Amino acid sequence: MCGEFISAHFLQKEENTINNKAFKSLPVKPDKVSRDLVNERIPFQTVMVIGPDGAQLGVMKRNEALRVSEDMGLDLLVVSSKATPPVCKILDYGKYHFEKQKKDRQLSRNQRIAARDAKEIKFKMSTGDHDIEYKIETCRKYLEKGMKVKLTICLRGREVTKSELIEAAMNKIIALLKDYGTVDKKPVQEGKTYSCLVNPIKK
Repeated sequence: MCGEFISAHFLQKEENTINNKAFKSLPVKPDKVSRDLVNERIPFQTVMVIGPDGAQLGVMKRNEALRVSEDMGLDLLVVSSKATPPVCKILDYGKYHFEKQKKDRQLSRNQRIAARDAKEIKFKMSTGDHDIEYKIETCRKYLEKGMKVKLTICLRGREVTKSELIEAAMNKIIALLKDYGTVDKKPVQEGKTYSCLVNPIKK
C-alpha cells in the first residue's frame, strides 16, 4: 500500500514537472518580454510579494523575493508597479505569457469580427458641415439601435501626411457622437484610411 502511494506521488510529481517544462519551453517574443518586469528585470529594491496561491507573503527585499520564487521553481513578476511598495506575484512566467498571448489573440479576433459587423460611415477631409451633420445623424440612428459604427476618413494624395489635421477631423466627428457612443481604441491610419470603432452606450 505504501509502495503504491509513493509510486503514485512520484508519477504525479513527474507529470507536473513535464507540464511546467512544456510551458517554459513555449516561444516568447522578445518585444513582449521586454515590457514585463520579471525576475532580474525588476528594478525595485523593496516589493510586496503575492504567492502563487494568491496569499500575501509580505514585504521583502528584491533579492529575498527572487530567492523565494527560485526556491519554488517559479518566477517573480511585477503586477502593479505604481503601488507602494510595488506588487509582485510568484508564478510560472512561461505559462502566464502563453495564456496572455492566447487572450490577446482572442481579443484581436473579437475586435476584427466586431469591425466587420459594424456599419461603416465614410468621410472625406473635404466633407462639408452639412454632409457631416447628415452622416452624424445616420451614425446616431445606428448607435441608438445598439449597433457598432466604424468611422472612416478616406484620404487622398498628400492628405495622408497631414496627421494632425486628420486627427483633428476625426476628433470633431467623435465629439458629435459622445452622447451616443464611445471609442475604446485610438483611431488608426492604414494606408489611405483613418478609422475607429464606436460602441453604443448601454442604457
